[in-house]
Amino acid sequence: MDKEKKAEAIAEMADSLADFVIRTARDKDAPPEAVRSLPEAAKVALDLLDYC
Repeated sequence: MDKEKKAEAIAEMADSLADFVIRTARDKDAPPEAVRSLPEAAKVALDLLDYC
């Protein structure tokens, strides 16, 4: 896999995690486990973007 495709795949993973964080934060009925995972999920998304 070339660097551009690898960076694109990593950016897509970060985008998916960011979407999860946003949707879960807005969902008043979100399971407690999901809410507790938000800080770590946001950190991983930012780390992935930093890695690109």
